[in-house]
Amino acid sequence: MKYAATTFTQLIKEELCKRDYSNDELRYILSGFIKTNGSISLEHGGISISIHSENEQIARFLFTSIKRLYSIVPSSSFYQKMKLNKSVIFSLKIQEKVSDILSDLSLFDGTNFVFPHLSINDELTRNFIEGVFLASGSVNSPSSKNYHLQLALIDDESAQNLLHVLLKFKNDRKMDFKMIERKNQYILYLKKADQIATFLSMIFAHNTLLEFENERIMKDFINNDNRIQICYNANYKRTLQKAQEQLKEIEFIKDTPSYFNLSDKEQKLCLLRIKYPDESLSSLVNLFQEEYHINISKSGINHLFSKIHDCYLEVLNESQK
Repeated sequence: MKYAATTFTQLIKEELCKRDYSNDELRYILSGFIKTNGSISLEHGGISISIHSENEQIARFLFTSIKRLYSIVPSSSFYQKMKLNKSVIFSLKIQEKVSDILSDLSLFDGTNFVFPHLSINDELTRNFIEGVFLASGSVNSPSSKNYHLQLALIDDESAQNLLHVLLKFKNDRKMDFKMIERKNQYILYLKKADQIATFLSMIFAHNTLLEFENERIMKDFINNDNRIQICYNANYKRTLQKAQEQLKEIEFIKDTPSYFNLSDKEQKLCLLRIKYPDESLSSLVNLFQEEYHINISKSGINHLFSKIHDCYLEVLNESQK
């Protein structure tokens, strides 16, 4: 299956939004999303949280999750970008219980907007990472040329903290995230297919993981088939080139007295090469059996050609004196 550049990412995120979650799982997902994508602002003496997404299903998921957890209805709006792909942005704003919500999500220490303390032994940490992915993650289509998964964060401290958490999964889950700074963002990324598959499993994206693996298997099969074909073509070309060299040497010596100094098998091989100018050594083994009822190995054929080549060099040297 072929995917557009962002479609496979959308499939993953929409799968995550359709799962059933406990309240604790939703808290960690919201914590990861708001820490990655949220902004805190002062308005008319109070504080508010704003979050946004280009995916309507994600916006709806966040809306219902906030309503379920905190019994409030966030205000919602949308607008269309005027640049690039002119996609629609869906925005949610929380203006009630903001301090309580931030504290409940471990994002507020009473003074500052903070990165929550996460334990690698806590399965809910996976939900926090899931929230980060919903906010800023992307995965290349598995049918594209290169494998690439990334999470984008806007501040260095959060990126370093998340990288520390992700690398704790390294030994058990075989993920080795790297970090780069690009366009005022801090990008955590993976480029190996097996590690991307591990990440998808870790965030519970099991259906799209199966699609990823199926596409990867098919891609690897095609690549292997292409490599085999390339090797076959290279070997065939090399065989033809070698056969033409052998034929040239035989044509050079066949009308000279030295030709008759060749052994019976060597002369028979000369006749076979003249008759079958394109055949490989393996084919000549079979032809020796079919036409002369002589059993000979591939290395034996190669040895005979070496003797013929020595004869050619002797005749060539004599002609140049």
